[in-house]
Amino acid sequence: MSETTTTTETTASEVAPAEPDKTFTQADVDRMIADRVKRAKPADYDEAKQKAKRLDDIEAQNATDLERAVKTARAEGETAATQKANGRLIAAEARALAAEMQFRKPGHAVRLIDTADVKVNDDGDVDTKALRDLLDELAKDDPLLLVVPSDGRPKGDADQGARVTAPPTDPRSADLAQIEADLRTNRRK
Repeated sequence: MSETTTTTETTASEVAPAEPDKTFTQADVDRMIADRVKRAKPADYDEAKQKAKRLDDIEAQNATDLERAVKTARAEGETAATQKANGRLIAAEARALAAEMQFRKPGHAVRLIDTADVKVNDDGDVDTKALRDLLDELAKDDPLLLVVPSDGRPKGDADQGARVTAPPTDPRSADLAQIEADLRTNRRK
């Protein structure tokens, strides 16, 4: 066994003589990679790709009415689901912008604007500029929807002002003469 090992070692050293390190230029590397790609790609790859496309076209032509209807229904369902999701995204973004712009009730502000022209891109990003423009217009039309109107001064509401004190309702704290007068008035009726 030791003889076999020594024989293998000598054979390996004879097969791979010591060579100095070889360097390659970028053009050499590019050429080697291009050669390997050509060898890896089957010769009839482009032809097979064209045949596959033709087969898909033929299958589409031969599809039954049921298969076409199923495909159409799937597309319609996908469109409806996308529109519903986009509507929710737009409403959520509009509520967030309305709260940021200090509307008293952001949910009500969203209901007062027409978001039909607001777009959502394929990544799900809402056109915030269009929403902000709609909310700005709403704030200009009805500044009372804002916590602080656009002129910067707070406005009064029905809860502000002097309060009128009500007469006492406890008979013990009322005037005795007043109670007797009320009793006489009620007996006459």
